[in-house]
Amino acid sequence: MMLFIDMGNTRTKLSLFTPHSSVPPTTYAVAHTSMADIAAWLRLAPQPITHAYGIQVAGKERASQLEALLKQANITPQWLDSTTAYAKLHNAYPEPHKLGVDRWFSAIGLVHQYAAQRKAIVHASFGTATTVDSILLEPNSDRYQFAGGLIFPGPELMHQSLATATANLGLGEGKQAVFPTDTRSAISTGVAAAQAGAVVRQWIATAAQCKHAPLLVCSGGGRAYVEHELVRLLEHYCLERSLAPVTINWQTAPALQGLAAVARI
Repeated sequence: MMLFIDMGNTRTKLSLFTPHSSVPPTTYAVAHTSMADIAAWLRLAPQPITHAYGIQVAGKERASQLEALLKQANITPQWLDSTTAYAKLHNAYPEPHKLGVDRWFSAIGLVHQYAAQRKAIVHASFGTATTVDSILLEPNSDRYQFAGGLIFPGPELMHQSLATATANLGLGEGKQAVFPTDTRSAISTGVAAAQAGAVVRQWIATAAQCKHAPLLVCSGGGRAYVEHELVRLLEHYCLERSLAPVTINWQTAPALQGLAAVARI
């Protein structure tokens, strides 16, 4: 049995995977502040863990904490980075090692899952930071290219920035509305609109580049905050231009899928 690890900025996501098994991977997510809970989860593994592969953007200190915890279970993770090769995906960054490893492995996971559809992919991940990446199908090829994307504060971080940098606003969410009439609703609507607007911007840019409607995949803990406004904005855009509706494909942990795809090689 294999263990896959995705250490984000605030949470660690893990998956147990048995090669050649029809049983879906078992996944688990825990805040860094509750990392000790991972030990109890590992004890529930139905088979011994023989290999562990991970990625992390949480920093060396957090990674060392997890390594110490895993060592108690006789598990030594192998940490991978964004120079990890995947035959179906090319990294267009001039310096590939500078691409965030979570973005790279999410792209690998999505290419592995959606390659048969032969469409470009836009992946929006709403976490501590929001990233919106374009994954293009190379001309006359079954190979994809990580073309680049956007990085900006995630929904919660946007809220926190207003609370800490302005007077008399504080934290707390309001009801999202087209025309908000109170401050908290105006903030919540503004944050959701900023997130959704960036996603639609990147989807439009990708569609113009690849000459077809790309797949839209979203992930991350900010789903509840962004989903309503993103659906509304996409519906409005498509209706105005008589385009087919855009389906949002929500994924739980595409980076873990990417680790599994690499492990299968």
